[in-house]
Amino acid sequence: MSEAMEREPVMSDKAPSDALPAAAGAAAGPISGGQKALLTKTAKATGWVMIWRLFTRTIGLISTLILVRLLVPADFGLVALGTSFAQAIDALSVLGVDDVLIREKSPTPALYNTAFTLNALRNCLTALLILLTAIPVASFFGEPRLAHILFALALGTVAEAFENVGIIDFRRDMTFEKEFQLRLIPRLAGTIATITLAFLWRNYWALVVGILLTRFLRVAMSYTMHPYRARFSLSAWRHIIGFSLWTWVISLVVLMRDRTASFVIGRLLGPAQVGIFSIAGEIASLPTTELIQPICRACFSAFAAARHAGENLAETYLRVIGSTSLLTMPACVGIALVAEPLVHLALGPRWMSAVPLLQIMALGGVFTVFGAISGTLLSSHGVLAPMFRIIMFSYVISATLFIMLTLKLGLIGGVIGGTLGSFLETSFFTHALFRRYGVTLGGLFGHIWRPFLATGAMAGLLLGSGLTHVAANADAATLTRTLLILIPLGVVAYTLALLIVWTVAGRPQGPETDLLSLVQPVLRRLSTLFRGRRARAG
Repeated sequence: MSEAMEREPVMSDKAPSDALPAAAGAAAGPISGGQKALLTKTAKATGWVMIWRLFTRTIGLISTLILVRLLVPADFGLVALGTSFAQAIDALSVLGVDDVLIREKSPTPALYNTAFTLNALRNCLTALLILLTAIPVASFFGEPRLAHILFALALGTVAEAFENVGIIDFRRDMTFEKEFQLRLIPRLAGTIATITLAFLWRNYWALVVGILLTRFLRVAMSYTMHPYRARFSLSAWRHIIGFSLWTWVISLVVLMRDRTASFVIGRLLGPAQVGIFSIAGEIASLPTTELIQPICRACFSAFAAARHAGENLAETYLRVIGSTSLLTMPACVGIALVAEPLVHLALGPRWMSAVPLLQIMALGGVFTVFGAISGTLLSSHGVLAPMFRIIMFSYVISATLFIMLTLKLGLIGGVIGGTLGSFLETSFFTHALFRRYGVTLGGLFGHIWRPFLATGAMAGLLLGSGLTHVAANADAATLTRTLLILIPLGVVAYTLALLIVWTVAGRPQGPETDLLSLVQPVLRRLSTLFRGRRARAG
Protein backbone atom coordinates (compact mmCIF):
# COMPACT_ATOMS: atom_id res chain seq x y z
CA MET A 1 0.00 0.00 0.00
CA SER A 2 1.57 3.26 -1.16
CA GLU A 3 2.62 5.93 1.34
CA ALA A 4 0.93 8.50 -0.89
CA MET A 5 -2.42 6.97 0.02
CA GLU A 6 -1.99 7.83 3.72
CA ARG A 7 -2.24 11.32 5.20
CA GLU A 8 0.23 12.96 7.57
CA PRO A 9 -0.71 15.69 10.03
CA VAL A 10 0.15 19.32 9.38
CA MET A 11 1.45 22.04 11.65
CA SER A 12 0.96 25.67 12.63
CA ASP A 13 -0.27 28.15 15.66
CA LYS A 14 -1.37 31.81 17.79
CA ALA A 15 0.55 34.96 18.92
CA PRO A 16 2.86 35.07 21.91
CA SER A 17 2.64 37.86 24.40
CA ASP A 18 5.90 37.34 26.25
CA ALA A 19 9.08 39.13 25.28
CA LEU A 20 12.13 37.19 24.21
CA PRO A 21 15.79 37.13 25.19
CA ALA A 22 18.51 39.31 23.85
CA ALA A 23 20.48 38.64 20.72
CA ALA A 24 22.54 35.53 20.30
CA GLY A 25 26.24 36.10 19.98
CA ALA A 26 28.37 35.71 16.94
CA ALA A 27 29.59 32.29 17.90
CA ALA A 28 28.20 29.24 19.59
CA GLY A 29 28.36 29.40 23.35
CA PRO A 30 27.50 27.20 26.30
CA ILE A 31 23.87 26.35 26.81
CA SER A 32 21.85 25.90 29.96
CA GLY A 33 20.91 22.52 31.38
CA GLY A 34 17.32 23.08 30.34
CA GLN A 35 18.34 23.88 26.77
CA LYS A 36 20.61 20.84 26.63
CA ALA A 37 17.80 18.58 27.86
CA LEU A 38 15.42 20.16 25.35
CA LEU A 39 17.86 19.68 22.47
CA THR A 40 18.32 16.05 23.49
CA LYS A 41 14.56 15.49 23.59
CA THR A 42 14.24 17.21 20.21
CA ALA A 43 16.89 14.98 18.70
CA LYS A 44 15.22 11.85 20.09
CA ALA A 45 11.84 13.01 18.84
CA THR A 46 13.34 13.68 15.41
CA GLY A 47 14.84 10.22 15.44
CA TRP A 48 11.43 8.64 16.05
CA VAL A 49 9.87 10.69 13.23
CA MET A 50 12.68 9.63 10.88
CA ILE A 51 12.29 6.00 11.93
CA TRP A 52 8.59 6.25 11.11
CA ARG A 53 9.32 7.71 7.68
CA LEU A 54 11.92 5.02 7.00
CA PHE A 55 9.52 2.30 8.15
CA THR A 56 6.71 3.73 6.04
CA ARG A 57 8.83 3.97 2.91
CA THR A 58 10.25 0.47 3.43
CA ILE A 59 6.91 -1.23 4.02
CA GLY A 60 5.39 0.80 1.18
CA LEU A 61 8.10 -0.37 -1.21
CA ILE A 62 7.79 -4.02 -0.14
CA SER A 63 4.00 -4.03 -0.39
CA THR A 64 4.09 -2.28 -3.77
CA LEU A 65 6.52 -4.86 -5.16
CA ILE A 66 4.10 -7.59 -4.09
CA LEU A 67 0.90 -5.84 -5.14
CA VAL A 68 2.08 -4.96 -8.66
CA ARG A 69 2.18 -8.70 -9.35
CA LEU A 70 -1.36 -9.21 -8.08
CA LEU A 71 -3.20 -6.12 -9.35
CA VAL A 72 -3.30 -4.35 -12.68
CA PRO A 73 -2.10 -0.72 -13.13
CA ALA A 74 -5.71 0.46 -13.50
CA ASP A 75 -6.42 -0.69 -9.93
CA PHE A 76 -3.61 1.47 -8.57
CA GLY A 77 -4.63 4.37 -10.77
CA LEU A 78 -8.24 4.29 -9.58
CA VAL A 79 -7.32 4.28 -5.89
CA ALA A 80 -4.61 6.90 -6.37
CA LEU A 81 -7.10 9.13 -8.17
CA GLY A 82 -9.66 8.71 -5.40
CA THR A 83 -7.21 9.32 -2.54
CA SER A 84 -5.70 12.33 -4.32
CA PHE A 85 -9.14 13.90 -4.75
CA ALA A 86 -10.09 13.18 -1.11
CA GLN A 87 -6.79 14.60 0.15
CA ALA A 88 -7.25 17.74 -1.96
CA ILE A 89 -10.66 18.37 -0.36
CA ASP A 90 -9.17 17.64 3.06
CA ALA A 91 -6.36 20.14 2.43
CA LEU A 92 -8.90 22.87 1.71
CA SER A 93 -10.22 22.65 5.28
CA VAL A 94 -7.04 22.45 7.35
CA LEU A 95 -7.67 24.10 10.73
CA GLY A 96 -4.59 23.15 12.75
CA VAL A 97 -6.47 23.01 16.06
CA ASP A 98 -4.08 20.33 17.33
CA ASP A 99 -1.26 22.86 17.32
CA VAL A 100 -3.21 25.21 19.57
CA LEU A 101 -3.01 22.56 22.28
CA ILE A 102 0.70 21.99 21.66
CA ARG A 103 1.64 25.64 22.09
CA GLU A 104 -0.60 26.25 25.13
CA LYS A 105 1.32 26.10 28.38
CA SER A 106 -1.58 24.62 30.36
CA PRO A 107 -4.43 23.64 28.02
CA THR A 108 -7.77 23.21 29.77
CA PRO A 109 -10.31 20.40 29.25
CA ALA A 110 -12.47 23.00 27.50
CA LEU A 111 -9.71 23.47 24.89
CA TYR A 112 -9.35 19.72 24.38
CA ASN A 113 -13.12 19.28 24.04
CA THR A 114 -13.41 22.18 21.59
CA ALA A 115 -10.50 20.88 19.54
CA PHE A 116 -12.14 17.44 19.41
CA THR A 117 -15.47 18.93 18.36
CA LEU A 118 -13.97 21.16 15.66
CA ASN A 119 -11.97 18.24 14.26
CA ALA A 120 -15.08 16.07 14.25
CA LEU A 121 -17.14 18.73 12.47
CA ARG A 122 -14.37 19.36 9.95
CA ASN A 123 -13.98 15.68 9.10
CA CYS A 124 -17.72 15.09 8.84
CA LEU A 125 -18.14 18.09 6.52
CA THR A 126 -15.18 16.89 4.45
CA ALA A 127 -16.77 13.44 4.19
CA LEU A 128 -20.09 15.01 3.16
CA LEU A 129 -18.36 17.01 0.43
CA ILE A 130 -16.63 13.86 -0.83
CA LEU A 131 -19.99 12.06 -0.91
CA LEU A 132 -21.70 14.88 -2.78
CA THR A 133 -18.98 15.15 -5.41
CA ALA A 134 -18.28 11.42 -5.81
CA ILE A 135 -20.67 10.79 -8.71
CA PRO A 136 -19.86 14.03 -10.63
CA VAL A 137 -16.12 13.30 -10.28
CA ALA A 138 -16.57 9.71 -11.45
CA SER A 139 -18.60 10.99 -14.41
CA PHE A 140 -15.93 13.58 -15.24
CA PHE A 141 -13.22 10.90 -15.41
CA GLY A 142 -15.54 8.45 -17.14
CA GLU A 143 -14.96 5.84 -14.45
CA PRO A 144 -18.10 4.76 -12.49
CA ARG A 145 -16.02 2.64 -10.06
CA LEU A 146 -14.38 5.81 -8.78
CA ALA A 147 -17.64 6.84 -7.09
CA HIS A 148 -17.65 3.69 -4.95
CA ILE A 149 -14.04 4.29 -3.92
CA LEU A 150 -14.89 7.85 -2.87
CA PHE A 151 -17.89 6.61 -0.87
CA ALA A 152 -15.58 4.25 1.03
CA LEU A 153 -12.96 6.97 1.61
CA ALA A 154 -15.69 9.25 2.97
CA LEU A 155 -16.49 6.53 5.52
CA GLY A 156 -12.84 6.47 6.59
CA THR A 157 -12.86 10.26 6.94
CA VAL A 158 -15.88 10.04 9.26
CA ALA A 159 -14.07 7.45 11.39
CA GLU A 160 -11.06 9.75 11.74
CA ALA A 161 -13.40 12.47 13.00
CA PHE A 162 -13.63 10.67 16.34
CA GLU A 163 -9.94 10.04 16.98
CA ASN A 164 -9.03 10.61 20.64
CA VAL A 165 -7.87 14.21 21.02
CA GLY A 166 -5.75 13.20 24.01
CA ILE A 167 -3.04 11.72 21.78
CA ILE A 168 -1.95 15.28 21.02
CA ASP A 169 -0.13 14.98 24.35
CA PHE A 170 2.36 12.66 22.65
CA ARG A 171 3.56 15.66 20.64
CA ARG A 172 3.12 18.12 23.52
CA ASP A 173 5.34 15.99 25.76
CA MET A 174 7.65 15.07 22.86
CA THR A 175 7.06 11.36 23.45
CA PHE A 176 7.12 10.59 19.75
CA GLU A 177 7.85 6.92 20.43
CA LYS A 178 4.21 6.61 21.53
CA GLU A 179 3.06 8.23 18.31
CA PHE A 180 5.25 5.74 16.45
CA GLN A 181 3.51 2.87 18.27
CA LEU A 182 0.12 4.40 17.53
CA ARG A 183 0.85 4.38 13.80
CA LEU A 184 2.91 1.19 13.59
CA ILE A 185 0.31 -1.49 14.34
CA PRO A 186 -2.47 -0.03 12.15
CA ARG A 187 -0.08 0.40 9.24
CA LEU A 188 1.22 -3.16 9.53
CA ALA A 189 -2.31 -4.56 9.87
CA GLY A 190 -3.55 -2.52 6.89
CA THR A 191 -0.63 -3.67 4.73
CA ILE A 192 -1.09 -7.35 5.64
CA ALA A 193 -4.83 -7.07 4.97
CA THR A 194 -4.20 -5.41 1.60
CA ILE A 195 -1.79 -8.11 0.44
CA THR A 196 -4.04 -10.92 1.70
CA LEU A 197 -7.14 -9.50 0.02
CA ALA A 198 -5.20 -8.85 -3.18
CA PHE A 199 -4.40 -12.57 -3.31
CA LEU A 200 -8.08 -13.40 -2.79
CA TRP A 201 -9.90 -10.69 -4.74
CA ARG A 202 -7.38 -9.49 -7.34
CA ASN A 203 -8.98 -6.05 -7.62
CA TYR A 204 -8.75 -2.49 -6.30
CA TRP A 205 -10.96 -3.17 -3.27
CA ALA A 206 -7.98 -4.76 -1.55
CA LEU A 207 -6.27 -1.35 -1.52
CA VAL A 208 -9.41 0.44 -0.33
CA VAL A 209 -10.08 -1.99 2.52
CA GLY A 210 -6.44 -1.74 3.59
CA ILE A 211 -6.71 2.04 3.83
CA LEU A 212 -9.97 1.84 5.80
CA LEU A 213 -8.63 -0.79 8.20
CA THR A 214 -5.56 1.35 8.90
CA ARG A 215 -7.71 4.36 9.76
CA PHE A 216 -10.24 2.45 11.91
CA LEU A 217 -7.49 0.71 13.88
CA ARG A 218 -5.66 3.98 14.48
CA VAL A 219 -8.83 5.53 15.91
CA ALA A 220 -9.40 2.49 18.14
CA MET A 221 -5.80 2.51 19.38
CA SER A 222 -5.99 6.22 20.19
CA TYR A 223 -8.46 5.31 22.94
CA THR A 224 -6.42 2.39 24.29
CA MET A 225 -3.21 4.44 24.42
CA HIS A 226 -4.58 7.60 26.07
CA PRO A 227 -7.15 7.86 28.90
CA TYR A 228 -8.69 11.21 27.92
CA ARG A 229 -12.33 11.08 26.88
CA ALA A 230 -13.58 14.22 25.17
CA ARG A 231 -17.07 15.68 25.19
CA PHE A 232 -18.75 17.63 22.43
CA SER A 233 -18.29 21.31 23.25
CA LEU A 234 -17.50 24.60 21.53
CA SER A 235 -16.97 26.62 24.72
CA ALA A 236 -13.38 27.60 23.80
CA TRP A 237 -14.00 28.28 20.11
CA ARG A 238 -13.01 31.95 20.39
CA HIS A 239 -9.59 30.92 21.70
CA ILE A 240 -9.02 28.59 18.76
CA ILE A 241 -10.77 30.18 15.81
CA GLY A 242 -8.38 33.11 15.27
CA PHE A 243 -5.44 30.77 14.89
CA SER A 244 -7.44 28.25 12.86
CA LEU A 245 -8.60 30.90 10.39
CA TRP A 246 -5.02 31.99 9.69
CA THR A 247 -3.94 28.36 9.37
CA TRP A 248 -6.66 27.73 6.82
CA VAL A 249 -5.74 30.79 4.74
CA ILE A 250 -2.03 29.91 4.83
CA SER A 251 -2.77 26.31 3.79
CA LEU A 252 -4.70 27.57 0.76
CA VAL A 253 -1.82 29.78 -0.38
CA VAL A 254 0.68 26.96 0.14
CA LEU A 255 -1.57 24.64 -1.87
CA MET A 256 -1.66 27.13 -4.75
CA ARG A 257 2.08 27.71 -4.51
CA ASP A 258 2.89 24.00 -4.66
CA ARG A 259 0.61 23.39 -7.67
CA THR A 260 1.54 26.45 -9.75
CA ALA A 261 4.78 25.10 -11.22
CA SER A 262 3.27 21.92 -12.64
CA PHE A 263 0.26 23.81 -14.01
CA VAL A 264 2.43 26.44 -15.74
CA ILE A 265 4.82 23.86 -17.20
CA GLY A 266 1.95 21.68 -18.40
CA ARG A 267 0.23 24.66 -20.03
CA LEU A 268 3.33 26.17 -21.65
CA LEU A 269 5.61 23.20 -22.33
CA GLY A 270 3.44 20.08 -22.27
CA PRO A 271 2.99 17.04 -20.01
CA ALA A 272 6.36 15.45 -20.87
CA GLN A 273 8.18 18.42 -19.33
CA VAL A 274 5.99 18.15 -16.23
CA GLY A 275 7.27 14.59 -15.78
CA ILE A 276 10.91 15.66 -16.04
CA PHE A 277 10.31 18.54 -13.62
CA SER A 278 8.50 16.28 -11.12
CA ILE A 279 11.20 13.60 -11.12
CA ALA A 280 13.98 16.16 -10.66
CA GLY A 281 12.05 17.83 -7.84
CA GLU A 282 11.36 14.54 -6.07
CA ILE A 283 15.05 13.57 -5.98
CA ALA A 284 16.28 17.07 -5.12
CA SER A 285 13.82 17.35 -2.21
CA LEU A 286 15.03 14.18 -0.45
CA PRO A 287 17.01 16.13 2.19
CA THR A 288 13.87 18.19 2.83
CA THR A 289 11.41 15.31 3.05
CA GLU A 290 13.70 12.89 4.91
CA LEU A 291 15.62 15.29 7.17
CA ILE A 292 14.15 18.78 7.41
CA GLN A 293 10.46 17.86 7.66
CA PRO A 294 10.95 15.33 10.49
CA ILE A 295 13.16 17.82 12.32
CA CYS A 296 10.55 20.56 11.92
CA ARG A 297 7.80 18.26 13.20
CA ALA A 298 9.80 17.63 16.37
CA CYS A 299 10.93 21.27 16.61
CA PHE A 300 7.36 22.57 16.63
CA SER A 301 6.85 20.87 19.99
CA ALA A 302 10.36 21.79 21.15
CA PHE A 303 9.98 25.51 20.43
CA ALA A 304 6.62 25.56 22.20
CA ALA A 305 8.19 23.80 25.21
CA ALA A 306 11.12 26.24 25.21
CA ARG A 307 8.71 29.16 25.34
CA HIS A 308 6.82 27.56 28.24
CA ALA A 309 10.08 26.99 30.14
CA GLY A 310 11.39 30.52 29.46
CA GLU A 311 14.49 29.24 27.67
CA ASN A 312 16.63 31.42 25.39
CA LEU A 313 14.82 30.84 22.11
CA ALA A 314 17.47 32.59 20.02
CA GLU A 315 20.18 30.19 21.17
CA THR A 316 17.88 27.17 20.92
CA TYR A 317 16.98 28.16 17.35
CA LEU A 318 20.61 28.61 16.38
CA ARG A 319 21.65 25.26 17.84
CA VAL A 320 18.87 23.54 15.90
CA ILE A 321 19.89 25.35 12.71
CA GLY A 322 23.52 24.39 13.24
CA SER A 323 22.79 20.72 13.93
CA THR A 324 20.40 20.48 10.97
CA SER A 325 22.83 22.21 8.59
CA LEU A 326 25.45 19.70 9.67
CA LEU A 327 23.36 17.05 7.86
CA THR A 328 21.45 18.89 5.14
CA MET A 329 24.26 21.01 3.68
CA PRO A 330 26.43 18.08 2.54
CA ALA A 331 23.32 16.09 1.54
CA CYS A 332 22.04 18.80 -0.82
CA VAL A 333 25.43 19.52 -2.37
CA GLY A 334 26.18 15.80 -2.58
CA ILE A 335 22.96 15.12 -4.54
CA ALA A 336 23.85 17.92 -6.96
CA LEU A 337 27.33 16.46 -7.50
CA VAL A 338 26.24 12.86 -8.13
CA ALA A 339 23.17 13.88 -10.17
CA GLU A 340 24.59 12.84 -13.53
CA PRO A 341 25.58 9.22 -12.74
CA LEU A 342 22.54 8.85 -10.43
CA VAL A 343 19.97 9.87 -13.04
CA HIS A 344 21.75 7.92 -15.78
CA LEU A 345 21.70 4.72 -13.68
CA ALA A 346 18.33 5.04 -11.93
CA LEU A 347 16.23 6.54 -14.73
CA GLY A 348 18.13 5.89 -17.93
CA PRO A 349 19.64 8.12 -20.64
CA ARG A 350 16.22 9.41 -21.75
CA TRP A 351 15.96 11.35 -18.49
CA MET A 352 19.33 13.10 -18.65
CA SER A 353 17.63 16.44 -19.33
CA ALA A 354 16.55 16.31 -15.68
CA VAL A 355 20.17 16.54 -14.48
CA PRO A 356 20.66 20.36 -14.65
CA LEU A 357 17.22 20.86 -13.09
CA LEU A 358 18.08 18.47 -10.28
CA GLN A 359 21.40 20.23 -9.67
CA ILE A 360 19.80 23.68 -9.43
CA MET A 361 17.03 22.46 -7.12
CA ALA A 362 19.44 20.53 -4.89
CA LEU A 363 21.80 23.48 -4.47
CA GLY A 364 18.81 25.71 -3.71
CA GLY A 365 17.83 23.23 -1.02
CA VAL A 366 20.91 24.24 1.02
CA PHE A 367 18.96 27.31 2.15
CA THR A 368 15.66 25.52 2.73
CA VAL A 369 16.57 24.62 6.29
CA PHE A 370 16.70 28.28 7.35
CA GLY A 371 13.23 29.10 6.08
CA ALA A 372 11.71 25.81 7.27
CA ILE A 373 12.95 26.06 10.85
CA SER A 374 12.27 29.80 11.01
CA GLY A 375 8.72 29.17 9.83
CA THR A 376 8.31 26.38 12.39
CA LEU A 377 9.38 28.67 15.24
CA LEU A 378 7.09 31.47 14.10
CA SER A 379 4.22 29.03 13.65
CA SER A 380 4.75 27.40 17.05
CA HIS A 381 4.41 30.85 18.62
CA GLY A 382 1.37 31.76 16.54
CA VAL A 383 2.99 34.53 14.47
CA LEU A 384 0.63 33.71 11.64
CA ALA A 385 -0.36 37.09 10.16
CA PRO A 386 3.29 37.96 9.28
CA MET A 387 3.74 34.41 7.99
CA PHE A 388 0.77 34.82 5.66
CA ARG A 389 2.10 38.12 4.32
CA ILE A 390 5.53 36.59 3.69
CA ILE A 391 4.15 33.49 1.95
CA MET A 392 1.68 35.48 -0.14
CA PHE A 393 4.19 38.16 -1.21
CA SER A 394 6.85 35.54 -1.98
CA TYR A 395 4.35 33.45 -3.93
CA VAL A 396 3.38 36.37 -6.18
CA ILE A 397 7.01 37.17 -6.96
CA SER A 398 7.98 33.50 -7.35
CA ALA A 399 5.06 32.73 -9.70
CA THR A 400 5.86 35.82 -11.79
CA LEU A 401 9.54 34.84 -12.06
CA PHE A 402 8.61 31.26 -12.87
CA ILE A 403 6.28 32.22 -15.72
CA MET A 404 8.59 34.87 -17.18
CA LEU A 405 11.72 32.70 -17.11
CA THR A 406 9.84 29.64 -18.40
CA LEU A 407 8.66 31.67 -21.40
CA LYS A 408 12.16 32.99 -21.99
CA LEU A 409 14.43 30.03 -21.19
CA GLY A 410 12.16 27.00 -21.07
CA LEU A 411 12.11 24.47 -18.25
CA ILE A 412 15.50 25.38 -16.82
CA GLY A 413 14.41 29.03 -16.66
CA GLY A 414 11.33 28.04 -14.67
CA VAL A 415 13.47 26.07 -12.21
CA ILE A 416 15.78 29.04 -11.77
CA GLY A 417 12.78 31.29 -11.15
CA GLY A 418 11.27 28.86 -8.65
CA THR A 419 14.58 28.52 -6.81
CA LEU A 420 14.97 32.30 -6.63
CA GLY A 421 11.42 32.60 -5.28
CA SER A 422 12.12 29.93 -2.65
CA PHE A 423 15.30 31.74 -1.62
CA LEU A 424 13.34 34.99 -1.35
CA GLU A 425 10.75 33.39 0.94
CA THR A 426 13.52 31.90 3.09
CA SER A 427 15.17 35.32 3.37
CA PHE A 428 11.91 36.96 4.47
CA PHE A 429 11.22 34.26 7.05
CA THR A 430 14.75 34.47 8.44
CA HIS A 431 14.64 38.27 8.57
CA ALA A 432 11.31 38.22 10.41
CA LEU A 433 12.67 35.77 12.95
CA PHE A 434 15.87 37.77 13.41
CA ARG A 435 13.87 40.91 14.20
CA ARG A 436 11.43 39.19 16.52
CA TYR A 437 13.83 37.07 18.56
CA GLY A 438 17.03 39.10 18.48
CA VAL A 439 19.05 36.65 16.41
CA THR A 440 22.00 38.17 14.54
CA LEU A 441 23.57 37.25 11.21
CA GLY A 442 26.87 36.81 13.04
CA GLY A 443 25.21 34.41 15.46
CA LEU A 444 23.83 32.36 12.57
CA PHE A 445 27.18 32.30 10.78
CA GLY A 446 28.86 31.22 14.01
CA HIS A 447 26.78 28.04 13.99
CA ILE A 448 27.09 27.10 10.30
CA TRP A 449 30.53 28.19 9.09
CA ARG A 450 32.25 24.90 9.91
CA PRO A 451 29.70 22.70 8.04
CA PHE A 452 29.88 25.25 5.21
CA LEU A 453 33.67 24.94 4.89
CA ALA A 454 33.58 21.15 5.22
CA THR A 455 30.92 20.93 2.51
CA GLY A 456 33.09 23.12 0.26
CA ALA A 457 36.07 20.81 0.84
CA MET A 458 33.91 17.77 -0.01
CA ALA A 459 32.64 19.43 -3.19
CA GLY A 460 36.17 20.36 -4.27
CA LEU A 461 37.41 16.79 -3.81
CA LEU A 462 34.48 15.22 -5.68
CA LEU A 463 34.74 17.67 -8.56
CA GLY A 464 38.50 17.15 -8.70
CA SER A 465 38.04 13.39 -8.92
CA GLY A 466 36.51 13.74 -12.40
CA LEU A 467 33.89 11.12 -11.55
CA THR A 468 30.90 13.47 -11.35
CA HIS A 469 30.65 13.53 -15.15
CA VAL A 470 29.99 10.26 -17.01
CA ALA A 471 30.02 9.33 -20.66
CA ALA A 472 26.69 9.20 -22.46
CA ASN A 473 27.23 5.53 -23.35
CA ALA A 474 28.30 4.42 -19.86
CA ASP A 475 26.92 1.01 -18.86
CA ALA A 476 25.19 0.12 -15.60
CA ALA A 477 28.28 -1.50 -14.08
CA THR A 478 30.37 1.63 -14.68
CA LEU A 479 27.68 3.90 -13.26
CA THR A 480 27.23 1.70 -10.19
CA ARG A 481 30.97 1.62 -9.59
CA THR A 482 31.13 5.41 -9.95
CA LEU A 483 28.42 5.96 -7.35
CA LEU A 484 30.00 3.42 -4.99
CA ILE A 485 33.17 5.51 -5.12
CA LEU A 486 31.65 8.99 -5.07
CA ILE A 487 29.20 8.56 -2.17
CA PRO A 488 31.61 7.03 0.40
CA LEU A 489 34.33 9.42 -0.75
CA GLY A 490 32.01 12.37 -0.12
CA VAL A 491 30.98 11.10 3.32
CA VAL A 492 34.58 10.50 4.42
CA ALA A 493 35.82 13.80 2.96
CA TYR A 494 33.08 15.81 4.66
CA THR A 495 33.53 14.07 8.01
CA LEU A 496 37.31 14.50 8.05
CA ALA A 497 37.10 18.12 6.90
CA LEU A 498 34.53 18.90 9.58
CA LEU A 499 36.65 17.29 12.31
CA ILE A 500 39.74 19.18 11.16
CA VAL A 501 37.98 22.54 11.04
CA TRP A 502 36.32 21.92 14.41
CA THR A 503 39.64 20.89 16.01
CA VAL A 504 41.50 23.90 14.57
CA ALA A 505 38.73 26.15 15.93
CA GLY A 506 39.38 24.76 19.43
CA ARG A 507 36.43 22.33 19.56
CA PRO A 508 33.87 24.97 20.53
CA GLN A 509 30.36 24.20 21.74
CA GLY A 510 28.08 23.87 18.73
CA PRO A 511 26.43 21.39 16.37
CA GLU A 512 29.38 19.01 16.56
CA THR A 513 29.15 18.70 20.35
CA ASP A 514 25.37 18.39 20.15
CA LEU A 515 25.71 15.52 17.67
CA LEU A 516 28.45 13.82 19.70
CA SER A 517 26.40 14.07 22.90
CA LEU A 518 23.65 12.12 21.14
CA VAL A 519 25.87 9.58 19.40
CA GLN A 520 28.10 8.72 22.37
CA PRO A 521 25.37 7.09 24.54
CA VAL A 522 24.28 5.00 21.56
CA LEU A 523 27.87 3.91 20.88
CA ARG A 524 28.41 3.07 24.56
CA ARG A 525 25.22 1.00 24.60
CA LEU A 526 26.23 -0.86 21.45
CA SER A 527 29.72 -1.42 22.85
CA THR A 528 28.30 -2.82 26.11
CA LEU A 529 25.93 -5.07 24.18
CA PHE A 530 28.77 -6.30 21.96
CA ARG A 531 31.06 -7.00 24.94
CA GLY A 532 28.24 -8.86 26.70
CA ARG A 533 27.65 -11.08 23.68
CA ARG A 534 31.37 -11.81 23.35
CA ALA A 535 31.52 -12.70 27.03
CA ARG A 536 28.56 -15.07 26.72
CA ALA A 537 30.06 -16.60 23.58
CA GLY A 538 33.38 -17.11 25.41
